[in-house]
Amino acid sequence: MKKIRNITLFSEGDVAKAATWSNIPYFLFHTLISEGYDVNILDVSVFTFMGKVYNHTISKIVEIFYPNHAMQFERTSLYSKLVEMKMRKYISRDSKSDLYIITNFSYYNKWSDVPIITLSDWSYDYYIRERCDRDFYFFEMKYLRRQKRALQQAEMVVSLFENCAKYIKRQVESANIIFLGANVINMKQEPTKGMDILIKDKQRHIRLLFIGMKKYLKGAQLLVDVFLKLKEIYIDSELHIVGLKSENVNDVCNGIYYYGYLNKDIPDECALYYDLMEKATIIINPTEQWAGYSSLIEAMYFYTPVIVSPFDEFQNEFGREINFGRYNNHLEEETLLNNIKSIIASEEYSEMCRNAHEAVHNYTWNSYVQRLIRQAENL
Repeated sequence: MKKIRNITLFSEGDVAKAATWSNIPYFLFHTLISEGYDVNILDVSVFTFMGKVYNHTISKIVEIFYPNHAMQFERTSLYSKLVEMKMRKYISRDSKSDLYIITNFSYYNKWSDVPIITLSDWSYDYYIRERCDRDFYFFEMKYLRRQKRALQQAEMVVSLFENCAKYIKRQVESANIIFLGANVINMKQEPTKGMDILIKDKQRHIRLLFIGMKKYLKGAQLLVDVFLKLKEIYIDSELHIVGLKSENVNDVCNGIYYYGYLNKDIPDECALYYDLMEKATIIINPTEQWAGYSSLIEAMYFYTPVIVSPFDEFQNEFGREINFGRYNNHLEEETLLNNIKSIIASEEYSEMCRNAHEAVHNYTWNSYVQRLIRQAENL
């Protein structure tokens, strides 16, 4: 393949907004630019308002009869056809691109010989089997077949998670599936202080940090319940909860602060988000099966030890034993309370902080994009 200079990025949403798909398109676009590539963008999302209506009406009704279904508007045949129309129109007129990248496993380039990379987190099959832990519903099979065809046809398929990459290879043997050796941190701000100063501040004031939306409510509620007992030991300790509001959780305790969703596109909210990261003594998400991977590794970069459920993707990446925190093996108050106390009182706390940062220090977007393009140029 010739040297790549001109790249078109297809995204579902505005790449100028960090909130679009967990910040991935935003950082991918800006990093490609910083690495010297000419980047064109096309937002392929369609009928955004209709999608919101569909997902809050029809999808909710279907949920009653088919719990935890995964057939939102974005996976309907209508949506897929309209996205492909946008892609075809663009590609048929494009004579400059050396490479296409799309942040979705369900599409590929049918209209020219320009190679395409599909980059995402999980395949539909993996999500339902591994994350939802169930069989497919009959109405999900069509989308499954459509995505499998795209995985077979794309020149390169990149999963952010090694477990998923291995799973796809087992399910779709002909897919050129790649895991780039490490994940990536969606970080808009570097630490503002030196390591030693940050760690001393984390030790001086006990501030627990939880980041997660309503799907992590069970873990958040457990942490709030445990915090009531922790306050009996550490009276001045604080719990900061990002992503939820006070009405989402049952608590009658002082020292708990709720922020709701903090948007990194809004300067004040972005600054607050990273201030909480810098000051956190521990980041905690005990929710089972999946516990907010992106926020965990971001906090680790800010020298923050973790307490997390031993979900597969995290264990696969960092091992069954971690030297930067604790695995919370049981979703119960005593286990979580003991884990929190053991980190706070540990003589090795400073070392845990350093280990947390060291475990992810090379998870930068520049490093990730360099590996991505190097693989693409070998197609």
